[in-house]
Amino acid sequence: EKAQEKKAHNQRAMRMLGEKLAEGGKCVWIAPSGGRDRPTPESKGLVVPAAFDPKNIDMFRLLGDQAAKAGRKTHYYPMAMYTY
Repeated sequence: EKAQEKKAHNQRAMRMLGEKLAEGGKCVWIAPSGGRDRPTPESKGLVVPAAFDPKNIDMFRLLGDQAAKAGRKTHYYPMAMYTY
């Protein structure tokens, strides 16, 4: 049941992001690892970047493709952020 709730939440979030990109004029930052950077016992408390997940990037490429159908061009810029 919890998995279904998470799936529904993720679908709503992706739909909203697609709508925002189709509106244009929005800046969205995504974590290429899905935002799962956490300290682990193996890292001795240091925050270690999670493995790159190409599915996360591809999902936003698909959203950009959908925005293009609405006449909006999506620009992609690499950047880094450190938070915890």
